[in-house]
Amino acid sequence: MINNNNDDKLFIRSKYAQKLINGRDFFLQQKNIGPEEEPLEPFMRVTDDILCVREHRYNIRSVYIIPFVIAWWIILIYAVNGIGLDSASINTGMERLVQYEEMQDEGRYFSSYKTRDYNYYKLIFGEEKNYSLFRFIKAVHLYGGEGIREHVKGMLIITSIVAIITLYLTFFLIKSPRPADIYFDRRRKIVYTWGLGRLAACRFENLGFLEKSTGVTFYLYGDKRNDHGNYDLIRMKVQPTGGIILNSEEGNNYFLQQIFNFMEFGKSSLITGDTFKRSQPKTYVFNDKKPEPFEERLKDILEQEHILPKLYRHLKE
Repeated sequence: MINNNNDDKLFIRSKYAQKLINGRDFFLQQKNIGPEEEPLEPFMRVTDDILCVREHRYNIRSVYIIPFVIAWWIILIYAVNGIGLDSASINTGMERLVQYEEMQDEGRYFSSYKTRDYNYYKLIFGEEKNYSLFRFIKAVHLYGGEGIREHVKGMLIITSIVAIITLYLTFFLIKSPRPADIYFDRRRKIVYTWGLGRLAACRFENLGFLEKSTGVTFYLYGDKRNDHGNYDLIRMKVQPTGGIILNSEEGNNYFLQQIFNFMEFGKSSLITGDTFKRSQPKTYVFNDKKPEPFEERLKDILEQEHILPKLYRHLKE
C-alpha cells in the first residue's frame, strides 16, 4: 500500500519518515508468524514486558571494522619484517660470520673492510648466534654503509607510522563499548535505548521509522550530544536481515510484524518458551553503561517527546 500524502496515514516503502504505528493494520494483516523457539536476529531478548532489538553497529563492526584493523596488523607485520634481513640473507650472514671466526682462529690478516664486516655480523648474531632485529638495527647504525642505513631509516619511519595507526585503531576497537539494544517496553508502551551517556526514548505511538536498503531507521527523542536537558531527534538503525546494504522487504516485514505482535499480544506471539535470550557477539570487551539517573531522565524525555513526529515528518534521508 503506497500513499503519497504527508499526513499521518501510512505509506509503506516511502522515501519519507513516518509514524510506525500507522503501519499497525498493514503489518498485522500479513501472513501470521507463529511463535518460535528462537526468533530470528536482530531480536536479542524477549520477556513478559521487554523486547530487545540489536542495532546495526554490530554488523558494521564485524564486516568492516574488525577486518580493517586486522589488515593494519598484517601491514605492520610486513613492515617490521621489511626492516631486517630475510631468511636467505640471515643464512648468508651466518656463513660469513663462521668464515670470519675461522680466519680469526687461524690468525689471518683482516683488512679494514673485513674487520668492519666481521663486527657487523658479530653484532647481528650475538654470542648465541641468533639473529635479532634490534641488534641488526644497531649493527647497521654502527657498521652499515650509507645505502643500507638510509633504507633502514626509511623503513623505521614507515613502520612507526603504521604502528601508530594500528595501535590507535586497536585502542578504538577495544574501548568502543557494545551498543545498547533498543528496548520495546510493552507494559509502558515506550521505546528507549542509550549510547555514550545519551538517552533516547519515546512513546511507541510516536516512534518514527524509515525503510531503506541499508535497514530500518527508527526516530526517537533524546539528549543532544554533551547537552543533557536539551533534546533532539535521535536516529537508531536496525538491519533486519543482517545485510549492510541489501535488506529485503520480506525481512523488514518479518521484523516489523513481530514488533507489532509483541506490543499487541505479548511474548506468546513470538516465542514458545517462558523467556528468550540470545548470546551477545564476542566482538566487544565493554558494555555501554546505562546512563543515570535513568528513570528520572527517561521521565523528562517522555514529558517532551510529543513533538517528535513534527521533527521527522517529511524527513527524507
